[in-house]
Amino acid sequence: MRHVDPDQETVSHGQIIGLVKDQGGPIFVYRVMAVAGDRIEIEAGQVILNDKPLAQVFIAHDDIIMPQGTPRPRCEGGTPAPGERCRRLRFSETLPNGTRYDIYDIGWSILDDAPPITVPEGHVFVMGDHRDNAADSRVPAARGGLGLVSESHIKGIFDGL
Repeated sequence: MRHVDPDQETVSHGQIIGLVKDQGGPIFVYRVMAVAGDRIEIEAGQVILNDKPLAQVFIAHDDIIMPQGTPRPRCEGGTPAPGERCRRLRFSETLPNGTRYDIYDIGWSILDDAPPITVPEGHVFVMGDHRDNAADSRVPAARGGLGLVSESHIKGIFDGL
């Protein structure tokens, strides 16, 4: 992870960043979906950025064997016990700037809908690639999520991801 000086560098759509929720707290890793001035909303799991739905293409069912310990991701049908199969849908999603990445979906989730918001100056809107397992910018900080992330909380950018 490359350190970011917010006074000299801004992040852009699709970058993976390390951020802190509270100064001095643990580092979380998320993808930048919208920057200052962008309008973003989510309808039935579809991200709409500046009034344009992001392209999503189904790739496959993605199966993993649940690891021992916690945390364990939620999967289609709930959270299996360690050693059991976890099934998720995998899609390729593409931002308007051409950044393409895989996302995972387990079906309907309360996170599949988020009202339109225009990102204010000095902030970014982030989402996890495992969409149904991320308390990201779709979840207000008052409810345990990240809410909009202040650029001052960004600690670094992961190059090459």
